[in-house]
Amino acid sequence: MSFDFKGKTLMDRAADPQEIVDLILYLASDKAAFINGINILADGGRNIMRDKIHGGQ
Repeated sequence: MSFDFKGKTLMDRAADPQEIVDLILYLASDKAAFINGINILADGGRNIMRDKIHGGQ
């Protein structure tokens, strides 16, 4: 199954798997020691585009 991300995210593409891996490794590192209790969306801006995609619904 494939999904056309063109025009559906601010990045106009799906994430490269390595981009998700890099985020996970950062969050698991000491550099992210002060980050807690937050949802981090790695969606290429799809959440922001939601209203545009679904007509405000």
